[in-house]
Amino acid sequence: MNQHLSFPFKTTVPLAGPLANSLRTYITANFKEHSPEAFKQDISHFCLAREEAVEKGIQVHRESVSKLVRYHAHLNYLLGKLPADIGQPFPYTSAFPPPFTFHTPAPVELPSLAHERFAVLFNLGACYSNLGGQEGRLNADSLKRAIAAFQNAAGVFHYLLSLIPDTSASLDSFGSSVYDFKEGFIRTLLFLTQAMAQECFWQQAVLEKYKNGIVAKLAMKVSDLYEQAILASKADSPAASSFLPSNWTALMNVKQLHFQAVAHYRMGVEDLEKNRYGNEIARLEAAEGLVKKTLGQAKSGVVSDAVIGDIKGFLQMIQTSLVRARKDNDLIYLSLVPPAGELASIQGAMMVKPVLPVEVGDGLDWLINSDGGLGWEGLVDWGVHVAISIYDDRKDSFVKDEIIAKKLETDQLVALTLQSLNLPGSLQAIERPIGLPPSLLGIADDIKREKGADRVRGMMENVGTLRARADGSLNTALDILDQEAEEDESTRAKYAQTGGWSRPPSFEVNEYLITQAGVYRGTLTQAGDSDSIVRQKWEEWEEKIEILGGDEEYLTASIPRLPSGPSLTSTPAARSLHTLLETLSDLTATRTRIADSARSMAARDDVRSKVISEANSIQAGSKAGEVKAEWFEKLFEKELRKYEGLEREMVENSDQANRTLEELRTQNEEFIHSRKTSPIIKAREKALQSFDIAHQKYREVVQNLEEGIKFYSGFLDILSKFQDECQHFVWGRRSDVIAITAALENARLNPPPPQFEPEPEPELRQTSHPSPAVSRPRTQPATFSLPHPNSSDWTTETFAPPFPPPPPPHAPSSANLVGTPARRGPVAGLSKESGAEGSPSRRSTRVRNQQQQQ
Repeated sequence: MNQHLSFPFKTTVPLAGPLANSLRTYITANFKEHSPEAFKQDISHFCLAREEAVEKGIQVHRESVSKLVRYHAHLNYLLGKLPADIGQPFPYTSAFPPPFTFHTPAPVELPSLAHERFAVLFNLGACYSNLGGQEGRLNADSLKRAIAAFQNAAGVFHYLLSLIPDTSASLDSFGSSVYDFKEGFIRTLLFLTQAMAQECFWQQAVLEKYKNGIVAKLAMKVSDLYEQAILASKADSPAASSFLPSNWTALMNVKQLHFQAVAHYRMGVEDLEKNRYGNEIARLEAAEGLVKKTLGQAKSGVVSDAVIGDIKGFLQMIQTSLVRARKDNDLIYLSLVPPAGELASIQGAMMVKPVLPVEVGDGLDWLINSDGGLGWEGLVDWGVHVAISIYDDRKDSFVKDEIIAKKLETDQLVALTLQSLNLPGSLQAIERPIGLPPSLLGIADDIKREKGADRVRGMMENVGTLRARADGSLNTALDILDQEAEEDESTRAKYAQTGGWSRPPSFEVNEYLITQAGVYRGTLTQAGDSDSIVRQKWEEWEEKIEILGGDEEYLTASIPRLPSGPSLTSTPAARSLHTLLETLSDLTATRTRIADSARSMAARDDVRSKVISEANSIQAGSKAGEVKAEWFEKLFEKELRKYEGLEREMVENSDQANRTLEELRTQNEEFIHSRKTSPIIKAREKALQSFDIAHQKYREVVQNLEEGIKFYSGFLDILSKFQDECQHFVWGRRSDVIAITAALENARLNPPPPQFEPEPEPELRQTSHPSPAVSRPRTQPATFSLPHPNSSDWTTETFAPPFPPPPPPHAPSSANLVGTPARRGPVAGLSKESGAEGSPSRRSTRVRNQQQQQ
């Protein structure tokens, strides 16, 4: 039986009902122009594809590969239409659960279509690898099929590596609970599948009796790839080797040493053929040392007796050849035996590469040609939505920063200027010496209609409530991090004596969350300062606003009366002031109209159809894949030009207001000189002016409070997501603890055996060059163009039950039927080559946050 590792699968649960509901809900909420019923068939088709691919169990068969490829193509296409998070969790068990746990780890649930795609591709790579392992490998055809399957598996795992940067953010929040999606883990599987493919090339070369030098180079590359897999399995924290089955790590170590020994043995045979007798002995001595080391690794108790027997047989063959070579050299050739360090390094010949199946890499064309079309007609790509949102942000920013901001700036300048000139109060004081001016009556009616004081108090209460909720949400998030840090400190103290606790402390890994919390705390502090300014403004003008919103008699009584006398309103200066004030009022009304027009235009401005048309033309012209926002830069620039006319109007209006204010200052000086300087007149002017200012302050306070309510409402959503992120971080850290403590307990209960030291072989002859320890210099591998060969005479023995019968006759060819290898049994035996070879203290996160604020 073939000696290749059987890859387990990630399992999931049926989701047809919840998944369909989540898709319908998301389309209803985010694609208002479409009814979910229009996609009823597409949703059903998608759920059925998932059910067939992953929910019914995966068999090691070409039909399972087809189902996984089909579902992946649908999933990848849908990821272009929708964001990764549609509110539907996708649960998957780990393919490699922790080796020592008292309970079955719960499936990891991530609300991400990207997580679903990752798991599907993982299972596809495992299925391809198991198909390669199930080939009989008794002839060239079976070896070619095995090579192709292993290379496809490597191609899928290589593709998974390219997806890690896009999914790392969501996966990292779950810590080591998704350790089998970490780069080190996937890279281990990539090198492992390449090693098994290269091993098949080597076996083919042996069967077809290729030259010994070429076979040696192929064997050395097999050893190199297994060594790379071993190094990759130790790269991440936690290391992949902590979760791989013990027979996997044992087999990788054994094969790495075994094929290195095979390479030296084969090169020794070539040395004999080319009359390099001293080199032959040195190669055989190197191979003997490596095989003895292999035997020491194999005797750890994890590797099967068959493997140990094969290794001993290979060792015996080497020793027999070594006795013969030494005897011939001592009696006949008398060649010097070079030290192992002086032997030319054997450059591995890489004959395999990751090959991504076309239907996986180009699933769109495959769907069109092989699966009856794409579906989801009318549902635009998610990239289109991103592009539209980018345009909306730019449009809103332009309107706010270039038009609305200019209006507010000019309005404030006019109000401050009139306040400093005591206008229009000074005119109103002499126009109506008794009673209330019409402008003041209009202001009072405006505030009464809005129930001014009560309205402001209610809004201030709402702002205070929202502020308290925001503080509470941020404190809850920090409490979650504090609790996890205390748990980490307790666990770290528990394992301090035993050692082996390599996980970084909480205050290091949660630093990005603490930093973000500090930013949020700073934002709340700034918002609180703004609230205080608004509150002070209200307290300063509350009494005047109360009077304006009260009885008219009380308002009249609060303004001094003028004695009867000649009027000053008929002077040229007074008439000029009236005209200029009316001009300012008209300009203010015009600015309001321009701002309202800009807001209305922005509300109606919908570039959706234009963006879709542009995306379709670009995709049709270049066969581009995913829609990208940068495609629409020229379109955005063109569309934003329609706001430039309103911007020019606002600038011209502002310039005219500035000129009017300058003229108003000049005329006001003349008016002051022409009027009587009576204390009663001044008191009446001051009273009327104060009520005019109170009305302006009332408008400012209402606007400030509306902005505050809007800010806190949006900020609460941000803090809620931050709280969820902290909770996910804690869940991941707790899963981390379970996994690492399980590994430590496993190591404690199953300590590694002492290194096997074989007895020294009796000296068969005296040589002037004793055999040194083997050391192989590392060099860059050479590449050879050979006809497709592959080889591995490993025979498999497994301690799991025999494979189940193949699937029913509806499957494709019976020659391809294989069993289900998703198990973790011990390593089986090797056959002989060509018939003969075989931390610092944790500070409270709250304290850290406070320190950052300081």
